[in-house]
Amino acid sequence: MVPVSLSAPTVVSSTGGGNPFLLIPQNNTRTENIGTFIATDQTRILEGTVTKTYIPMRATAKGLIPASKTYQSRFQTGEISRLRKEGNVIAKASENGYLDLDRGNIIFAPDKDIVVSLNEGTVHIPAGAVVAVMENGADSAILDLHQSGPSGVKIVSENKLLSLHPGKMIVLSRSKSDSFEDIEHECKQIGYMNPKTKQLSNDVRAFGMYFSIPSAIKKLQPLRNMVSSRDRQDQKTMQKLLMNAVLLREQLPYKGPFMTTANINP
Repeated sequence: MVPVSLSAPTVVSSTGGGNPFLLIPQNNTRTENIGTFIATDQTRILEGTVTKTYIPMRATAKGLIPASKTYQSRFQTGEISRLRKEGNVIAKASENGYLDLDRGNIIFAPDKDIVVSLNEGTVHIPAGAVVAVMENGADSAILDLHQSGPSGVKIVSENKLLSLHPGKMIVLSRSKSDSFEDIEHECKQIGYMNPKTKQLSNDVRAFGMYFSIPSAIKKLQPLRNMVSSRDRQDQKTMQKLLMNAVLLREQLPYKGPFMTTANINP
């Protein structure tokens, strides 16, 4: 698949406060001491169950979502082999910052702009951003954990352009249902709030919502491991995520508790 240009698609937008499809300004330069901010989920989460069975891409510790992590923007053979060995199905990739993900969960934190192609769309991730991409072969979830600078994370799907900001998740689905509760995806184990839907075409719809960054740190295996990592790059990345969690908790108006379907695999 050829990477999609961002100049052509129609921008999806709407009016109204608290809409997760809108891009909120990132102009808060306040600094805070996050040394005492523990990476445990302190948001109010309603635990639930679903009756459908989800098969994870590989075994992991109980309660954690398996995923890979990459800081690369040039996807060389060795990096692609590692990602595939960890259970991700990658159709193709290039050293020019392009990766075609058919199935798998990968956290991207590139130092240069990259493009990730999914079954339902294309994700444009700028340098310095941290994005979790979760593709199960039927639906695609994109979670914005961090971004720096004016150039944000963009999704192109069905010739529509969607913008993300930290703490926002977009799920692209071919489901005919307009209820997010009918979607079967691992991302629902991460605390989410107030999902809204937009029909992008006859085949694809987008669900947009806010998610809990502390919940993502708790549930996504690489992020959980990074909390205690001695690697300097891991430590710097985690510091950014924790700062975002603090700022978002203060900035976003309360719209009710975060919810999860925690027991997808009873």
